[in-house]
Amino acid sequence: MKKGFTLTEAYVFCLISVLAGSTFLALKIAVTEIPPFFLNGIRGISAGILVLVFLFFVEDVHFSIKDKFRIVVVSLLRRSIPFVCFSFAVIPLSSSLLAVVVASIPLWSFLIQFIVGKKYPSRAQVVGLFVGIVGISYISIPTAEFSLPIWALIIAVIGAISSTAGSLITKEASESPFYVLGFELIFSGILLFAISFFIGEDMRVLSAISLNAWVALVFLVVFHGFFGQIAHLWIMKLSGSSEGLLYLYASTPIAMVLGYLVADEKIALGHIFSSLLVLSSVYLIRIRKQ
Repeated sequence: MKKGFTLTEAYVFCLISVLAGSTFLALKIAVTEIPPFFLNGIRGISAGILVLVFLFFVEDVHFSIKDKFRIVVVSLLRRSIPFVCFSFAVIPLSSSLLAVVVASIPLWSFLIQFIVGKKYPSRAQVVGLFVGIVGISYISIPTAEFSLPIWALIIAVIGAISSTAGSLITKEASESPFYVLGFELIFSGILLFAISFFIGEDMRVLSAISLNAWVALVFLVVFHGFFGQIAHLWIMKLSGSSEGLLYLYASTPIAMVLGYLVADEKIALGHIFSSLLVLSSVYLIRIRKQ
């Protein structure tokens, strides 16, 4: 794996960081007015179609029945479950704190690989695991200004762990990562649409949705679901997983600043401390891989 970014890759990295940091705010704006399962159904299908149209012009991909089954499993773990979990957690947690939880994904990746693969950690990784768990737990400690519901934090962590498990399965796939992305988004969207129909989400609210919510939905589909994901896969392909995940360090403070400026979200010193602990844990855990 080569070290460092070229100038073009650096620009793409900055784009990914901004899009990832903005996603949590866009999700909060959209889910406030649009039913969550319906919202993520549209998000998945629309973004998946855009990816496959792009794929049609740049790649020729063949797949087997086994590949199809893997994609269905990945779509459930990496898209459907996280989409729904984050949608329900973003309101009580705030977009900035949700970004902190999502930044912990490498922590859960390391933990799952250790449990399943029995890969023994270094001392730095053990310290990193401990620091990360402390950082996540510290968010839930009530203060004079904040008292966050524990259930929302648990749901967000479940979404992060599910996304991690799906990503680990994807690494074993032999087909194009762009192909996997497109179809997992579509399968996820279809599943969430079906759930929306069966639980009877109130579609009458769609006629009263504000322009801000529609803009947020378009952002989630076009800029995060399509451009952001394509750019992320491109960086991962060129630079490897260690450098490709560096956007987590930049997206978290971006999410905090945007939440403060746009959504009037309060930022406590404890939240900043939690984010520093989580990001430090990610760094320690990835030392050996780098």
